[in-house]
Amino acid sequence: PLSLYIQNKNLVPYFLAESKNIYLPALILIFFLLIGGIGAFVVYEKVQFQAKSKQDFYNFLTHELKTPVFTMSIASKMLENYNLNEKALEAVHIIKTENNKLKIQIERILEMVVADKSMPQLEKVNIDLSPFFVSLANDFSTQISQDSSIRFTQQIEIFSRSILADKHFLQNVFMNLLENAKKFKTGIVNIQLIVKHVNDEVFIDIIDDGWGIENKFQKLIFKPFFRIKQSANVQGYGLGLSYVKKMIKFHQGKLILYSTVGKGSKFTVILPLIKD
Repeated sequence: PLSLYIQNKNLVPYFLAESKNIYLPALILIFFLLIGGIGAFVVYEKVQFQAKSKQDFYNFLTHELKTPVFTMSIASKMLENYNLNEKALEAVHIIKTENNKLKIQIERILEMVVADKSMPQLEKVNIDLSPFFVSLANDFSTQISQDSSIRFTQQIEIFSRSILADKHFLQNVFMNLLENAKKFKTGIVNIQLIVKHVNDEVFIDIIDDGWGIENKFQKLIFKPFFRIKQSANVQGYGLGLSYVKKMIKFHQGKLILYSTVGKGSKFTVILPLIKD
């Protein structure tokens, strides 16, 4: 056996002196790890607080809106039972129509909550695309029929191909894009809906000659609650495009934006077709 005997009266100071080149970097590393850990914890708490605040906002908004919507629905049905003249019946019809629109908006908010947490429950069915977009264009045309500042045109290719998708969510996606083109304008705006297919994909273009979006905002607009500050007061919460992007992703599609300030925007949605 080999034995080593070290004889020194001051072993501790000796080893500390010899290992000073190790202790100092180790202490510095521990210090930075501690600072990083504290910073990460602060950021995590901030993110958790923001998520909870957003959830509370959704819950409050939907709860507060559901009650008056339900009340208006009952009141409008009661009015229909009376002998009303033509103008009064027309007013009741407008109330019912707008109330239904409000219901749809509340449903969209609830869908956004689900989409923000996880993948929503999609009821995918085969959708024949040409009739689907013809119906969508007719609905939008009816919606803007009283607004002379909007000129809407459509070019829908007639073809016998379909996609596997949730019809309700898909309709909300394209109606959202069309409504955005309608909102962000000054004066007269031209809006186009173009639908065509190439090989096993369908391309849907929604084009407008409205405000346009600066390059620095073109990625940010797809984040929840982000809104571009404009001189005109456009109502909204900055949730629509976030919802659109997530729904397209859930349908294995792509969303592309082309935009120039002062010239307008073009949103292109690409969805996979069911292969023949």
